[in-house]
Amino acid sequence: MHLVSFGPFQGRDLNGSRVVGERLAAGIEWIQHRSIAVHWEDLRVCVQTIRQDDHAIGLGEGWDWHAALERYAFRRCTQPDEAQSVPQSSYLRGPEVLHSRMRLPVLNERRRLTLQVPNSAGLVESVFGGHGLCNALHYLLLLQNAGERGKQLKRSPVRGFLHLPPMQA
Repeated sequence: MHLVSFGPFQGRDLNGSRVVGERLAAGIEWIQHRSIAVHWEDLRVCVQTIRQDDHAIGLGEGWDWHAALERYAFRRCTQPDEAQSVPQSSYLRGPEVLHSRMRLPVLNERRRLTLQVPNSAGLVESVFGGHGLCNALHYLLLLQNAGERGKQLKRSPVRGFLHLPPMQA
């Protein structure tokens, strides 16, 4: 299982997604964690190192009061990265929208993921993760094992994205 998180950005000393990824990888031997800089090129290089048949979940920071499981990833990417660089193209190659098979009832029924977020409303589903690096990471992870029509193959590995509340220093 690969966890991909982002490093600090906007002048902050830490990124909660990196902290969570590091702690999970330190406590669970079958999790491999990689934290990348908030730059478009680092994103592409990272995704290329993940094999098509590996499980992979992206982690990023999102909203103050809840964690969000992203349901869709969009091929549009227009937000600048930490260096204020914009992507080479405002659209990634592939279908307009890719659907994640990760859903809250599945996570809750199987008890494979227990997420307790202090001072938050818990875990909710989200249908729009923006047009930045988080969405692009989710899209590229899903695209790696999507069929011709953009739907994940029946035997494809688990792929998804969680937005976590920002971590305060």
